[in-house]
Amino acid sequence: MKFLVKAMVQKGLSYIPFGSGLNEQLRKKNVQKKVPFNSIRQCIKQMEILHSVGFSIGNKVLLELGPGWKPVYALIYKLMGVKKYI
Repeated sequence: MKFLVKAMVQKGLSYIPFGSGLNEQLRKKNVQKKVPFNSIRQCIKQMEILHSVGFSIGNKVLLELGPGWKPVYALIYKLMGVKKYI
């Protein structure tokens, strides 16, 4: 249902002057709401703590309990070289 509303709004914006610019501003605002910056900061903080005690995450298997519905940690840890993230 949300897709239909979005499509209708975008179609309406295509008929008005500066509609494409307005659509771009709405899109940017919506994307900013969905990026979990707090989760990213928390993950970086965890990596800093692990590094400060001499623990390297490269080629390790990590287990996280209760990651929530945004797999930010899994993505960041995989990018940082974790062998497997559970």
